[in-house]
Amino acid sequence: MSDSLSILISFCYIAVAVALCLLLDRAFSVPSVIVRKLLHMLSALWVILMAYGFESAAARALGPVLFIFINALYAYRKEGRFDSGLVTFPVSLLIVSLLFSFGYVSADTAISSMLVLGCGDGAAAVTGYFLHKTGKSIEGSISMFLVSMVVLLFFSLALPWCILVALAATVAERVTPYGLDNLTVPLTSALLMEVICVL
Repeated sequence: MSDSLSILISFCYIAVAVALCLLLDRAFSVPSVIVRKLLHMLSALWVILMAYGFESAAARALGPVLFIFINALYAYRKEGRFDSGLVTFPVSLLIVSLLFSFGYVSADTAISSMLVLGCGDGAAAVTGYFLHKTGKSIEGSISMFLVSMVVLLFFSLALPWCILVALAATVAERVTPYGLDNLTVPLTSALLMEVICVL
């Protein structure tokens, strides 16, 4: 697939994902935390196209770079302050894309590390919301660990390694300040998975 076509598909996909989330927010009054985490999960799925649809590092980086700036502007307009989480998510997509482009991580590692963030961290936030927990909760961490395990098992990682990577990602999410966990979770997961591949 050519880079031009992949870029077009990427922007169409993100546009549909954003439109779906806006519909859920405005027409169906779905809680904002659920809408936001759904958008994170859908955005994380973009790495599949990144890994298999693009030919060059520059093309892979284009989308994340644009959304770093778009999200930064949206964060200021929406909240009146700098919401680091909106910016660090596309930054993590950019870093993972570059690591894959230059051969530092495999396609499976790139995809699964972002899905651990998108699905695992999303599960933690949604669990906390439904249990009326503020901040990071034990229940949310358990949800993240379990969902991360399912994601990693899907990529045929042996069960003991799934437990290790899911636990490390959960700890990274738990101890990292808000917003920065969008960086520490996928990078911790990716690093561990690449080390495991060498063993």
